[in-house]
Amino acid sequence: IENFQQNHDLKCNKMMLLGASAGAQFCQRFAMWKPDKCLSCATYAAGGSIEFSQGSRVKFFVGIGTKDTNRLGFARDFRDSGGRFGVRVEYKEYPIGHDMPREFITDALRFLAR
Repeated sequence: IENFQQNHDLKCNKMMLLGASAGAQFCQRFAMWKPDKCLSCATYAAGGSIEFSQGSRVKFFVGIGTKDTNRLGFARDFRDSGGRFGVRVEYKEYPIGHDMPREFITDALRFLAR
């Protein structure tokens, strides 16, 4: 991150992350690993089981397709584990499979803008 900032003459105190599928899995794991670097995290259909083991100040928005049977449980488990530790996880299901719906992009951008 520091190298990227230096190469592009950017300064970044806190990041807002957005990812889908494997990118969602990365974003969630990074936000949990380095919460001091993240403000918020919007993800769609994370490709793995990720659960909280402690609280976090990072705000999360999780979207998932109700027909994405391979990942639906992962999304619900992430949401539920966040609730157990007082982590703010906004959650929305979409009537679709693994393909990311345009509505998620709109919802995610609104979430990140707040």
